[in-house]
Amino acid sequence: MDYRWEVAMVNKTRTFSLAVLLMLLLVLAAPAKLTAEGASSVPDKQLIYDSEKLLNEEEYDELNRLANQYSAERETDILVVTYSDEGYDVKRLIEDFYDNMAPGFDRPHGNATILALNMSDREVFVAGFYKGETYLNGSRLSKIRKEVSPDLTDGNY
Repeated sequence: MDYRWEVAMVNKTRTFSLAVLLMLLLVLAAPAKLTAEGASSVPDKQLIYDSEKLLNEEEYDELNRLANQYSAERETDILVVTYSDEGYDVKRLIEDFYDNMAPGFDRPHGNATILALNMSDREVFVAGFYKGETYLNGSRLSKIRKEVSPDLTDGNY
């Protein structure tokens, strides 16, 4: 087996696991607003933008389904964006993505949280807009970082 292929597969699995872990932490950090009506009417919008093709079709579909489910429960779009652009600040990418793509749960430029992974610079950034910004206040972001950082440092993605 080609060594580069093995490394690529390990990195792909780790990145997918990282995205899922961080998204789940976001979900756990935000209070849910789940009703019987809301649970049965989960939208099916694109919330995963995997330009780096880190996910296979099955992983993509499952992650997008979960993102739609959690977004409906919290009335806040939860998005994951992967890209590779050396030197393109991940915070700027999220802001540009929000401005250009206009995500939002119930309206363009509405409630949203975005997790961005810049694969070339190995940066991860999370930002919230409107209700998402309220959910992701400083203490919650610190809690997420405190929970995730040791595992990432140890290579446990």
